[in-house]
Amino acid sequence: MSYPLKVIILEIVEIFIREKLSTKDEAKLYASITAIRLGNYDNVFVKPLKDNIKELIIKNYRFIFFIDNEIVYFSNAFIKKTNKTPKIEMEKVKKIYKIIHNKK
Repeated sequence: MSYPLKVIILEIVEIFIREKLSTKDEAKLYASITAIRLGNYDNVFVKPLKDNIKELIIKNYRFIFFIDNEIVYFSNAFIKKTNKTPKIEMEKVKKIYKIIHNKK
């Protein structure tokens, strides 16, 4: 994998960022995205979920992403209310991942 990676943030995630995050949390998010682009995971809290799908954690916010063909896709975001990632959120991401991965 060659760095820096390209980043694509789906519209639903962009709306979440605008509507839910404070300016300070938004700055933390974009700093984390930059670190991921550059392959520097030292100061970023990323949790592997399933297959190639990962969860970026900023406070109680969760940003679901995957890397495919040297592109980081941020496909979903939500406020975490329980210890386990909601099944419906994982299903959404799996569908998006399949669509993007099978386009090749």
